[in-house]
Amino acid sequence: MKKQLIISIFLLLLSFSGWITGSIFYHLARENDRFLMEKRLDTPFNIISQMLQRNNSDDEVLNQINISISKGWSAHTGPLTMLCEGDRHRLLSIITESNADQVCNMVPKGNY
Repeated sequence: MKKQLIISIFLLLLSFSGWITGSIFYHLARENDRFLMEKRLDTPFNIISQMLQRNNSDDEVLNQINISISKGWSAHTGPLTMLCEGDRHRLLSIITESNADQVCNMVPKGNY
């Protein structure tokens, strides 16, 4: 009798092991996605902050961005678009709010 109970409990645990493992993997995948979504804008932020680090005034910032847009430098305009659309708060840590409004209106937009 006791042996049958142990086997029954073992088989019950074995039958739920797939569900338990699946739920653990699902939770870990969601954590990974959340981490990736937080970190996806690190590279664009670093590119733009390096591009603008020598500009001391608002006019110099706008001039640098106008140059990037007019010359079609997608290495600069792409990250600007990503920051404008994805995380404007990080963009505001680099440039002023009035400049951010002007910059986000200047950068090309479209279906990516």
